[in-house]
Amino acid sequence: DSSDAALDAHLGPEPVAALLAVAARAAKARGDAAFRAKRHLDALAAYSCAIRLAPHRLDPRKLAAAYSNRAAAAAALDAHHDALADGFAAAALAPDWVKGHVRVATALRALAKPRDAIEAYFNALRLLPGDLDLNTALCDAVEENRALRTG
Repeated sequence: DSSDAALDAHLGPEPVAALLAVAARAAKARGDAAFRAKRHLDALAAYSCAIRLAPHRLDPRKLAAAYSNRAAAAAALDAHHDALADGFAAAALAPDWVKGHVRVATALRALAKPRDAIEAYFNALRLLPGDLDLNTALCDAVEENRALRTG
């Protein structure tokens, strides 16, 4: 945006990018601390700050982690549509990372869409075959889907 451009023009692109990346990491750390303390609204705000500060300055895996963590905070606040959007963002940024796919699946189940969650669990299991927790969650989603169809 224009404030980034003005700062880049004043300091040059490298120092600005480095400062913004440091600020983004600090915001993510604040979010992590808030989440651990179960201050989910504070965590959501801090992760949002990290994402806004450095979407193109963090490596995709770290940005995916920020989206994934924000999805967890949103889910804790029962904002499951927001959690789903952030889960999709995390999975798109780091498709070889299990947690993004799990965030998608978890949000879909919370939104009573177990059939779609099953696909997300399969995506996760392709990356971590045989994982007991993922297999259990997949079985739970299959049962939820069956109950919706018959119930």
